[in-house]
Amino acid sequence: MQSARTMWARRTEPPPPPPPPPPRDALQVLMQAAAAAGSANKASVAASASAEAGCSRGRGSRGRGAGWQGGGGGGGRARIVPPFKRIEGTPFVVDGFAWGAQSSDVHFLTHFHADHYKGITKRWGAPIYASAVTAALVVRRLGVAPSQMIVLPMDVPSEVCGARVTPIDANHCPGAVLLLFELSGGRIVLHTGDFRYTPSMLANPALRALRRPIDMLYLDTTYCDPKHRFPTQAAVVQAVVDRCKLLLDAPRTLILFGSYSIGKERVFLEVGKQCGVRIGVERAKERLLECCALAPEYAAVLTSDVASTRWRVVPMCHLKADRLKALLRASGGRFTGCVAFRPTGWCFGRGGASAGAAGRTVRLSQDVTICEVAYSEHSSFDELRDCVQTLRPRRIVSTVDGGWRGDKHAGVPLLLA
Repeated sequence: MQSARTMWARRTEPPPPPPPPPPRDALQVLMQAAAAAGSANKASVAASASAEAGCSRGRGSRGRGAGWQGGGGGGGRARIVPPFKRIEGTPFVVDGFAWGAQSSDVHFLTHFHADHYKGITKRWGAPIYASAVTAALVVRRLGVAPSQMIVLPMDVPSEVCGARVTPIDANHCPGAVLLLFELSGGRIVLHTGDFRYTPSMLANPALRALRRPIDMLYLDTTYCDPKHRFPTQAAVVQAVVDRCKLLLDAPRTLILFGSYSIGKERVFLEVGKQCGVRIGVERAKERLLECCALAPEYAAVLTSDVASTRWRVVPMCHLKADRLKALLRASGGRFTGCVAFRPTGWCFGRGGASAGAAGRTVRLSQDVTICEVAYSEHSSFDELRDCVQTLRPRRIVSTVDGGWRGDKHAGVPLLLA
């Protein structure tokens, strides 16, 4: 594992003590860095690895450069990276792995969702800048060599090819970050990746220290339409918890929570904590959660002994009538009913708005019920508008649906109004 060189300390300060020798297991190094990133001691994050990340290595000018120049993961001609994937006027490519790696590119990954890491395979040879949690997930799930991952410590400016780059929590899935670029020449660029905006983001020291407006905002516009207005995450999660408390006295009801490989964890973790129940996760999901540096009170509610509990996590795509009925049949009479929670902001467009934080209940049969709740890990329209009106960027570039600029998208004038 590599770590980006920080610019936090002044030259007059004594050098930091040498980091402890890393464990033999390189993945364990990344997971230790992820755990450190969850603590308040940023110094331990910065010291989580010893190698400095030089720009020459990032661009492949020596060493492994010849092995990855022109190929995204093992051969083939590199394609032109679209503008919405590149920080304008720089070699920085954000979530643009599907277009291959050229020797002049420096790659960043904002979070571990397939539509953002598409193109990364174990043959990907170029360095990747990411948070510690995302780096650990890439190594564990995609088989990328740990030496390819360059960990950016959270909330700390790091020097990357002459720029200062600061990752900020994106309130999305575990490890997701906003990327603040302070470029040579004074330009300031903020890339949101995928994010759920909260005003507390702007309290980040790196953003508060800015002395000029943001020049370009690369914005997650998933819900950039006034019809997408849904409750806060906290309200939705609490509504699910309150509903689950009513199910505590229903021992023959199976309770399921839809989730992605990474994403939507906050719902079932909070249920486990507040209801005092164990949440069953399959071993593959558990291995990914091991990379996420969960707080102890949340890690304690998980068990991979799925059969030992009636509170379970399943892939989102499994929340269908036939699969849920099959689970009941497979229980051999242990369970006579099933209640499944599907957390998605899209349910507000399917009649969930009138139900508020409690969402929409869909009874598939006498014994199977799905509760669609508007838990979103993307910003609602109102939140996008608040974000844009507070930051007042000079330009906006969408990172969704092929990208758009300025006011070419119908929602942008409303964001700025």
